[in-house]
Amino acid sequence: MNETVRFRRDRPLLTHRTMWSKLMRWSQRTAVPREPTPDDFRLFGTYQPALGWIADPTGYIYWYNQAWYTYTGTTPEQMEGWGWQSVHDPDVLHAVIEKWINSIATGQPFEMVFPLKGADGLFRPFLTRVIPRHDADGTLTHWLGNNTEVTQLVEFEQSRLLLVRELHHRIKNIFTALHGLISFTARQATSPQEMASVLIGRLTAKAKAQELIRPKVGQTADVLETPTTLGELLKVVVQNQASIDSRRVTLDGPSVPISPGATEALALIFFELTTNSSKYGALSNETGTIQISWSVDGEALAVSWTETNGPAISGQPGQNGFGSQLVELFMRTLGGSMTTERATEGFRLRLSLPLSQISPWLVAA
Repeated sequence: MNETVRFRRDRPLLTHRTMWSKLMRWSQRTAVPREPTPDDFRLFGTYQPALGWIADPTGYIYWYNQAWYTYTGTTPEQMEGWGWQSVHDPDVLHAVIEKWINSIATGQPFEMVFPLKGADGLFRPFLTRVIPRHDADGTLTHWLGNNTEVTQLVEFEQSRLLLVRELHHRIKNIFTALHGLISFTARQATSPQEMASVLIGRLTAKAKAQELIRPKVGQTADVLETPTTLGELLKVVVQNQASIDSRRVTLDGPSVPISPGATEALALIFFELTTNSSKYGALSNETGTIQISWSVDGEALAVSWTETNGPAISGQPGQNGFGSQLVELFMRTLGGSMTTERATEGFRLRLSLPLSQISPWLVAA
């Protein structure tokens, strides 16, 4: 008795487990056990999704399945014997032939990844495995070949290697930066306690910058889909410091994406400015405020840091203070410039940063 499994649109879909159980019961009632026939094997070999072929003991290929002809867009007459060379990448063909001849001479299985040209003219990587078949006396009678496209696996491996190289590069840069920060801080600190306090602050700023960059690592190396913006960076490094009332720091500017390399340098620049302001400037009292504004000016990013209602300007350190030296150092690293103004009403700093270093997306646009 034949039975049809019906699915009604007005009923919710069955769960996977229920669906599977129902199909199993239906199959057990309707299936007729039998041995596979030669036609079954011929059907499987001809229409399996992977590219397949058979060669004689000398390597002469005399049969391909339908998937081979569909992918390559060739005919049996074009492919017979050694005609398969026409769909191989000439740059790789010599290595393929050399390895294939070695398998034919030794009777050893063949395995290699190489590109094959499709009917559309594009080369795609295939994992090719060929195994020898022997008769009862151990004489080699056939070679059975199978080509499986592995484009996604190859792309994944390339992405993995790129990520590893990027990780190694970042780790090297981190240790280089740490060495510089420790050396600079040690030369300026007057006590171990001061060195520890200042160094912890700088490392925390660097760590916050890394947190902004970290979610982007899984994206492509060429263009980040959701890069950190300057506003996000300033909120984390300046406005959200635990010791600062966020209402005393105002941010005003457009959404400007920041490259990962520039994010770390800018984080340390704004950390130093915030630290100096907390010690000597607007944030060292209860009434001072900071306004940070930015805009795109041609091929540069212009940033203005303005402090008001702080203590007398004479209490602020000179241009050669260590914090200022670090700011100057990172500005040179970014290829930018800065100007400062110290007046009785407050301190003002203007930064000019090249978009090519800070936000290459805007340059490309």
